[in-house]
Amino acid sequence: MLAVPFDARKLETSGGPVPIVEGVARAGAQATGAAQACVSGTGTLAYLAGPATQTQTGFVLGLLDLKGNVEALRLPPRRYVSPRFSPDGRKLAFEIDEGKNANIWVYDLDGRTQPRQLTFGGNNRFPIWTSDSSKITFQSDRNGGRSIFWQQEDGKGPAESLIKAAQNEALIPESWSSARNALLFSSRTGGGDFYLRIFTVRDKQNRPFADVRSSTVPHGGFSHDGRWVTYAINGTGNDVGMVYVRPFPLTDEIHTIGPGNNPFWDSKRLSLYFVTSPGVSVFSVANIMTEPVFGVSEPTVIARPAVAGGGPNQPRAYDVAPDGQHFVIATATETVNSIVGGPQVQMILNWTEELKQRVPTR
Repeated sequence: MLAVPFDARKLETSGGPVPIVEGVARAGAQATGAAQACVSGTGTLAYLAGPATQTQTGFVLGLLDLKGNVEALRLPPRRYVSPRFSPDGRKLAFEIDEGKNANIWVYDLDGRTQPRQLTFGGNNRFPIWTSDSSKITFQSDRNGGRSIFWQQEDGKGPAESLIKAAQNEALIPESWSSARNALLFSSRTGGGDFYLRIFTVRDKQNRPFADVRSSTVPHGGFSHDGRWVTYAINGTGNDVGMVYVRPFPLTDEIHTIGPGNNPFWDSKRLSLYFVTSPGVSVFSVANIMTEPVFGVSEPTVIARPAVAGGGPNQPRAYDVAPDGQHFVIATATETVNSIVGGPQVQMILNWTEELKQRVPTR
C-alpha cells in the first residue's frame, strides 16, 4: 500500500508515492480488486495480510469440508473456473482460462493421472455433467456464436452441437435432470437480462422456464430426484437476489426460500445451498421437506471459504461432492495455506501518526 501527499485546497498531489505497508491482501481481480484495508477515525489501521506482489496469477483447486478446512488437490496453479463433480463422484470437470483461450479439462480424483484436456477449438466454458456421468455439456464459440455443445467425457467422440445460439445471444448450461431428458440453461442477448430456459432431448426444443428473468445468472438447478427446480432472481441494482423452488413438471406452485444467490442442490438429499453475501461466498444450507406439506428449515451457515472468481453474474465457482461432506473450490494460490485458520487481520495503533512522519504534507 502506498501514500502520496495531497493538497486539499488545490486538489492536487505533491511528491511521489511512498510505500507504507507491505503485504496487503486484495480482492480477486474478477471481483473488485480492492485492497483489504481500512483506517478508523481514531487512526488505527486494520488490514488482511496478503502477498506483496501479484506475480502468482493462478488458482488452486481444493476440497473444503463443512468445518471450513481446505485440502489442496495435487494440481498446479492455473486459472480454474467452474469446477464440477461428476455425479458418480470420481472425477472433476473444470474450465481453464488462459486469457487467449479457454477449454474444458477432466481430472480423476484418485490423483493417479494428470488432468486431460477435453475440448479443442474456440473458447469452451461452463462445464456441467449429464446425470449418468458419461457426457459433459458446455458453452462454445467454435461456430461463431456462444452455443451449447456436449461431448463424451472420455474424449473418444467429437463435440456435438446441442442448442444453437441466435445472433448476439449467449447460452450457459446449468443443470441436467436426473433422467437426462431435460436441460436447464440461461439465455442472454447483448447486455440484457438473463432468461431461464429448458431444453427437452426428445423433441430437441427449448422454451422459457416459468418466464424466469433476472439481471444476473439464475443458476437454475434440478434436485437429485428431478422433481424440483431452484433458481435465483435479481432485480437491477440489487446485491442479493431471492431464491425460489418450484416443482417439475411445472405447476402454479412456487416457494420462496429467502435472500441469496447461486443456489445449488445436494446431489443425494433435498438440501439447498446458496450464497448470502455476494463477493464473500458465505455458504448457507437449508433442508427442504415436501411431505406432508412443503417446508424449509432455517438456513445454517456452514463455511466461509476464500473463493476465487464466480459471483452472482457468473456460474458458481464451487460445487458439492456426492457425499455431501465436501465442496470443491478455486482459491487464490497465496491464500490456500492460510484458509484453515482464516485470513489474518493485522492491527496498527496510532498508524496515522506514523503516516504523517513517513509522508509529510508540509
